[in-house]
This record gives sequence, C-alpha cells and structure tokens, in this order.
Amino acid sequence: MADLAAQDGIETYVASISSGADAGLRARLQTSCREVVTVDGDALWDLRALARLARVIRDRRIDVVHTHLAVADVLGALAAKATGRPVVSSLHNIAADRYTHTGPRRVIARFASRRLADRLIAVSDVVRSTHEEQLRIPASKLRVIRNVPIAPFLLPHDFDPARKRAELGLSGAIVSTVARLAVTKDHATLFAAFKPIVGRRPDATLLVVGDGPNQQPLELLVEQLGIGGNVRFLGSRADAVELMAASDVVCNITFAFEGLPIAVLDAMSLGVPLVATRVPGVEEVVEHGETALLVPAGDPLAVEQAIEDLLAHRDRALAIGAAARASINAQLDPRAWIESIEAVYREILEEPGLRQRIGSQLR
Repeated sequence: MADLAAQDGIETYVASISSGADAGLRARLQTSCREVVTVDGDALWDLRALARLARVIRDRRIDVVHTHLAVADVLGALAAKATGRPVVSSLHNIAADRYTHTGPRRVIARFASRRLADRLIAVSDVVRSTHEEQLRIPASKLRVIRNVPIAPFLLPHDFDPARKRAELGLSGAIVSTVARLAVTKDHATLFAAFKPIVGRRPDATLLVVGDGPNQQPLELLVEQLGIGGNVRFLGSRADAVELMAASDVVCNITFAFEGLPIAVLDAMSLGVPLVATRVPGVEEVVEHGETALLVPAGDPLAVEQAIEDLLAHRDRALAIGAAARASINAQLDPRAWIESIEAVYREILEEPGLRQRIGSQLR
C-alpha cells in the first residue's frame, strides 16, 4: 500500500519486536515507511527490548505509538508511557482468543489493553463488543475500523494465473490457505476435508502458505492421512497473493477466534471463490451462498462439500468470486481506512495538554 501511504503526510516508522520477521514483508514495508527497525524481544517482560523501544521513540520523535498483538501491546505501550506518548492498540481477534495464551501472558496483555492503551481499534463489530463486555473496556476507548484487503496492491499488473500454475508445476485443481500455523487456525479440519477430495481428484493440490509453531505436527498429520503428495507446505511467501490468485478455491478454516481475517478479504478482492468458517466477524462482510460459502467450525464434511461444490460447478464458483469482489470493493475503501486511523491519531493528540507535552509534528 505504498502509493496510499506516501500521500498521507505522516511519517511512519515500523518497529519489529522479533528478529525473525518475514524478510519479504520487511522489504515491502521499507518502500512505504520512513524506517524499519528491529527490537529483539519475544517475551512480555523483556526489559532490554523495552529500553530499546523507548530509545527508538525518543530518537525518532515519535508522536503516536500503534501496537499490534500481545507482545507489542505490552512492550510498545510501556515504552510509549515511559516517553510520554499516547498509545493506540489494534484488536485483531475476539476477546476469547486471549484464553489461548498462557495465564501470565493473558493477564499482562489484558492489563495493557485495559490500562495502557489510550484508544483501541477493533477490526470488526464483534471484536469491539466482546472486548467491551468481557474485558470491560470503556466504550469511549473503542473504535471499529474494519480491515481492508491488501491483495490488489500486491498483485502484479501483468499477473497470469496460468503462468503461476506452470511455475508451480500444477495442472489439476488448486486449493490454497494462507494462515499462520498456530493454535487458533484449524488446519486439521481442512486436511481431513481434503482427503476425500484427493480420492476423487488425484491431481488436486492444497497449498499451505504460512509458518508457525504447529508446522511439524501438521506435516505429520498430512502423512498419516495419506495425502502428503497432494499437500505442499510453502512457508511464509512473498508471493502469497499470487498463489491465492492462481487457486481455484481459497479456504480460511479456523476456530471461532477470528476478528476479520485479511486472508478472507484478500480472496474476495481477488475474485477467487472462498470457503470460510462461519464466525461473526466474517459474517459481517460475507453473505453465505452469494459472496462465499460458510461452514461450521470443526466440520470436515461441510468443508469437503463446500470445496467440492466450487470445484465441480465452475460457473457458480466464478459468479460467487465476482460477487465477492464487487461486494468488498463497495464495502471497504483502503483510502477511507487510512483516513479513519489517522483520525484516531489526531483525536488523542488533540486531548488537552498532550500536544504541548510531546511537541507533536503532525500537520
């Protein structure tokens, strides 16, 4: 989204908490922000990382600190408070997702959201409501700004699906999923659903894009199911959007922790037929049977039937894909998304006394 970011008049710095950040993502960020810095620290109580973050904030004269996910929510917010800066935190999943964290991590991250963040941006209505109800976060601190697709900004103008398929050496049906291999994503149900599809379509391939702590057990599961030759674990890929665009079906199969997955929005914006788990955040932008096929959580048979439906009835699948693209383009505007986030920054900077305290450079 470099073209959009370059027009907003705000200098953006990105601090990566982990040195293991995706190199491809880092390269893209460097084209759209002033600087990308790495602050090694994967633990919520890493005092050295906290000190480094505070130094970055002071040295770059940062006005607002915007954090994403638990480690950044804690370390970023503490560093911001130590330097007198306001904090905006984005909430990407419903409040129940916090119960997938260990006890100490959950308590500290909850404290950061409730006490340290000046504003919280929820990516969907259900994310806002669950945090308001379960964490008792005041409604005055919460704003809903829905995620937007990024795929249209990353897909090359001359992209050719047939060329990508040839590059992959695939001629049969392609199903893809782009998601972190972690506890909140239900790859096991997708793999169980794909097994009978392979029985009917021996040349079908499932592309698994993403990495994470569950990769080894998931690879073992695929072998146990006897579909190892039809499932490719590709890891984190700079061409993830191209892989989705070259697919016949994109799947987002998950447990009920999602807020509003960008992978769902990307598939819809590309016009690729989508099968997704029915969770409230997804239902805010998807109409079942019209712009995607939604399936119950943890139901391999429903996932199998939905994928097979889209593979077997290509005219219907293409119509669903086209309707999804039109729907997302009408609902979600990346320029409006950027302006909404900027409005939150300006709102907290205009609170009495804050602008004078930090010497804001926002124009």
